[in-house]
Amino acid sequence: MKLKKLFALALAGVMTLALLTGCGDKPGDKPEDTLRAEALADIINVRRGVNITCEADPQLSEAAERYTQVSSEDGSTLLINKLKRGNYHSIGSEPRKALLDTIGITPGTANKQVIFYFGADRGSDDPVKQAIDLCDDYRLVLPEPDENTWHKPGFLASSYRVGFGRWKDENGKPRLFVIMVGDIPGRS
Repeated sequence: MKLKKLFALALAGVMTLALLTGCGDKPGDKPEDTLRAEALADIINVRRGVNITCEADPQLSEAAERYTQVSSEDGSTLLINKLKRGNYHSIGSEPRKALLDTIGITPGTANKQVIFYFGADRGSDDPVKQAIDLCDDYRLVLPEPDENTWHKPGFLASSYRVGFGRWKDENGKPRLFVIMVGDIPGRS
């Protein structure tokens, strides 16, 4: 019970800070993706008890949007929908490989971690609310997950470049997603 209260208090603080930093139209205001990236890092840090940073990457956001159009080999399914609904065993490697190809990272790369987070798009423009929605579901893409790691959020890097995207899933529901790419220290 105390953990829930602590989480709620931390979340309220993050939301208040985001509202205060997001006010005004001064020339020094941060771009929307920067605010979303910072809010995402704050939410992950609170939920997972880690200390990571996230930086918005416009090229990664462009690649994320391209990934929403990549279909399975037989053309029957958008691969983002397969990545969304399956676990490591049920989806196979096709959705993960296509994502890595789209963002320009070779499968099996040892010094990168790629994470796919997604959630419902509830139509909010508030960066904190979007970050909360994004943290609903997690998929490890690289290093390639196995039966022991596919369901365990683990952060091997301390800093991530992030790209944001939106799509409608196979049921027509609007979704948000983020692709996180981090450099794993000490690996080459």
